[in-house]
Amino acid sequence: MPRIRRILRTTHNVITFALWNLFVIVILLIVLEFFSGIFVNWYYYGSGAQINYDAFSSKSVANSYLDEVTSLQAIYSPYIEYLPEPNFTGNFMNTDENSLRKTINDCSGPGAIKIFVLGGSTAFGGVGDENTIASLMSKDLCDQGVRVEVTNFGVSGYENTKEIVRLELELRNGNVPDYVIFYDGVNEVYSAFQNNEAGLPQNVANRKAEFNKKDRLNLGGYIYYSDTMTIIRGISKRIFKGKEDKSAENEKLGDEIVNVYFENLRIVKSLEKEYGFKTYFFWQPIIYLDKPLTDGEKSVILENVKPLYLETYPKIPEINEEINFYDISNVFSQEKRDVYIDFAHLNGLGNDIVANKIVNIFSEKEKFK
Repeated sequence: MPRIRRILRTTHNVITFALWNLFVIVILLIVLEFFSGIFVNWYYYGSGAQINYDAFSSKSVANSYLDEVTSLQAIYSPYIEYLPEPNFTGNFMNTDENSLRKTINDCSGPGAIKIFVLGGSTAFGGVGDENTIASLMSKDLCDQGVRVEVTNFGVSGYENTKEIVRLELELRNGNVPDYVIFYDGVNEVYSAFQNNEAGLPQNVANRKAEFNKKDRLNLGGYIYYSDTMTIIRGISKRIFKGKEDKSAENEKLGDEIVNVYFENLRIVKSLEKEYGFKTYFFWQPIIYLDKPLTDGEKSVILENVKPLYLETYPKIPEINEEINFYDISNVFSQEKRDVYIDFAHLNGLGNDIVANKIVNIFSEKEKFK
């Protein structure tokens, strides 16, 4: 019996020791993943300020808006992954039953020209409903005596391929516009930076990690796509491949971004021909180019992604009238006031300048004036 008790006691001590060490290891891994997440977030989103408060009328207004943005949820949508929650009501932003951002159309009605505006969060708008690019375009056209109904199809995180799919779904359902305005550039470059490959949606790694996770534990997938492993892979790449030649990599990636985008435009032009609408493409401004920056704007620059934007944007043709493509990234070249809320999103003043530029090109080409 004493021998059995010793064996049981020893076994108990071994198991207790093992479980305690396992518990400590798990806690350490959780802590490691937490700090790895902070580092990865810093790498992608920068260590500077997240918002330029000077671009708002006051800091309290900015904080109220940010609280509202945070409260806006996303819902699943077939083919395009997600949409903003429908019927959202706020002080700054509102969506309808189809998850469309409210657009102020002062001169819509029977016989009005139907205009779709497609883009990412910069089209959706980092401002109140009345100051989105879509609402301001509608106002400018109304002021010219053009009866229009502008619909804002902008969705946060969307790049051009998703926008095209969204357009296809509308066309399939019989919702055919007279004109389509694409407002792109920021997400095309950022998604390529994030995925190290052009033409993919944002956060592809998350979608891979989530695939079939309800059907199995998928521990391997969770570990592989964890922030800790992301850092380890980056370190390993530097050790075994040496210091990355980012300039060569950015040059190649920049070429791919432009090629993918203009291949997408060919697809849109075929839809245009088949359904009888007319399309305009506008390459949007970014904080890194052609603007005298304020102190507030300087504080929200993301340095890590800057080289890819500087590599890609000059590759874009300034004008291609054959397909109605216009690079308006220099629209703020003489603007000394705050227009950037962050490195890409604009306040009401910035959106007004952009909307006016788009409408001037659009209405002159269509002989509205």
